[in-house]
Amino acid sequence: MAHQFEPEVIEGICSYMNADAMRTNLTEIVKALTGDDSITAATLTGFDGDGFDVDTVADGGTGTARLNWSRPITQRGEVREQLLALFERAAFG
Repeated sequence: MAHQFEPEVIEGICSYMNADAMRTNLTEIVKALTGDDSITAATLTGFDGDGFDVDTVADGGTGTARLNWSRPITQRGEVREQLLALFERAAFG
């Protein structure tokens, strides 16, 4: 079973990633991981030790996606590490 983070940890990280300054980065991560270039917006809705959940907006409408971390995680700091690694992968291949 995936590690479950405290609700305040999930809320804090979701709020940060959904802020205007980070939303573009999140969208680029989701586009790269899903291979769907039609996605125009992504909103982080939650995560656990195995991955994260997003709501998406694309040319064809709205949707949801579940995306995996590169490895299971259990610590708050690992969420940031995983998101940064995924962004670097999205940006630089």
